[in-house]
Amino acid sequence: MPVRGFSLIELLITLVIVSMLAVIVVPNMSDLIIQERLRGALIHLKQELAFARSEAIKRNKPLFISSLAGDHWCVGISLTPNCDCTLDDPETASACTLPIKSDNILRRLSSTDYSNVRMTALKSPIIFDSVRGTTKNNGTFTLQIEHFSGNVVLSALGRVRACGNIHGLTDC
Repeated sequence: MPVRGFSLIELLITLVIVSMLAVIVVPNMSDLIIQERLRGALIHLKQELAFARSEAIKRNKPLFISSLAGDHWCVGISLTPNCDCTLDDPETASACTLPIKSDNILRRLSSTDYSNVRMTALKSPIIFDSVRGTTKNNGTFTLQIEHFSGNVVLSALGRVRACGNIHGLTDC
């Protein structure tokens, strides 16, 4: 009757091969996770700015973008200038909200959603024009995490694009 199973040598060789593959793959996975966190923040910011532009045109009212830069950053959208994007209660008077039907809806994103991502914001607030969605305060938001970075670029015509040195985005 033949013996079934694997010998100790065969199991050890398999274990060595799997270990070598794990050593190669694990560092790449951590970079991928970091890149995805940054890409998520960039795309979210791009979408919020594009939403603000379209809402300004739709409502026929100027929309204001307030931002706070640094490690604890935030960006908020409001019908009033200088809203406080650090507030997360939509009933607070200076919170970044938009009225939708009879409710004030909080419109902001922040570093709490994207841990370890840092942001450099524009010096002056952004105002989207109500007729064409243009802005006089065009410029770049820069987001960084470790050795990866990306930009959300806002043109004077209100066009928003994201770029960066991460997989899936065009270089800036």
